[in-house]
Amino acid sequence: MAQRNVVVVGASFAAIPVINGLKRKLPSTHRIIVVDPKSHFHFAFAFPAAAVESGWEETLFIPYNNVLLPEQGLVIQAGVNEVHPNSVVLDRHIDASQFANADSGTTNVIPYDCLVYAAGAWHPSPTTMQHFSTKSESIAELQTWQDRIARAKKPLVVGCGGSGAELAADIAEMYGATKHLTVVHSREKYFDSFGPNVDAVVYQVLDKLGVVQFRGERVVFPKGGFPNDGSTFEVETSTGRKIKADLVIPCTGLVPNTSPLTILSANLVNEQGFVNVLPTAQVTNPHFPNVFVVGDAGDFGPIKTAKEARKQAAVAVANVLKMIREGPLHGELSHITRSAPRINLIMGKWTNVVVFTLWGCNIAIATRLGGFFKWLMGVRGSPGAKKIWRALSAKM
Repeated sequence: MAQRNVVVVGASFAAIPVINGLKRKLPSTHRIIVVDPKSHFHFAFAFPAAAVESGWEETLFIPYNNVLLPEQGLVIQAGVNEVHPNSVVLDRHIDASQFANADSGTTNVIPYDCLVYAAGAWHPSPTTMQHFSTKSESIAELQTWQDRIARAKKPLVVGCGGSGAELAADIAEMYGATKHLTVVHSREKYFDSFGPNVDAVVYQVLDKLGVVQFRGERVVFPKGGFPNDGSTFEVETSTGRKIKADLVIPCTGLVPNTSPLTILSANLVNEQGFVNVLPTAQVTNPHFPNVFVVGDAGDFGPIKTAKEARKQAAVAVANVLKMIREGPLHGELSHITRSAPRINLIMGKWTNVVVFTLWGCNIAIATRLGGFFKWLMGVRGSPGAKKIWRALSAKM
């Protein structure tokens, strides 16, 4: 009897704990099918720094070939175009014998008993890579940014969320006064979702590094984008301000990768593009109790961190296993619990901005113990990426 499928759409930070949690406990009647268009796992936490400093790109792209044993399932390099109640439609055809009692032929349809949608969200390069069919082309994209930033005299970072703040700090720290670096942020304050104290701390870190900062105004993007040939041009903001620049680095907000789920049901996705979800990680439409969402694609609130994604993944795993063993209508399902917002920003090689909760209050501090925190928490470059290499059972 053929194994039935638990399909995981996406293979990034939210998906890895789902895959590892399921493969340890999934009954032998089922297997895991992971679908992701990237050839390798992308350690995107380090991309802002790797877009500035060269020499460690190889460690940031991690192969999937050992994450599942043959009896546990397989990883398919493909995108998902459509999600249906009991199947997904891929953007390419694959060997049909992997999914049906067939000896030959191809298919672009994968059936599932349960689906965990972890396709995340899109960010502009260099926060996420736009070329990902092979490791080499992703590395080449990072190296293109390294070259552009090295040549630029007046770089402008658009957006000062996590990637924008880290990228600006890395550029300012590495190049100092040789560059006139500007940041434009659309909101009046930085990281207001993490409490009132973060804004001043991040502002001061960038200010000490000599970064010119404009907040509460948006950059007006021309049709066709800005030049990237090294020439100097004018950037206009929503207030009419004009800024001289020779390189624009977009670090604007995320765009959820949720369009395939609109095929399943139009009301699953809200006006902001996120999937409406229950505390059980299921979609809100009761007709699809076997469809779960974790990570940036789900409307779990404004705090979107790897820690929150891991909590969502743990709940999704528990509920998928319960559903497979007992059926969708039996027993109470696990629920996601909200925790106080926490973040650790890596602003240059030595400075961290750490947000934590103490006696019910959110506290933000900047520490120069950056090297120690990077080693301890494994969040930058090779040390952090090694955690994913281990999680994927990959070898350097």
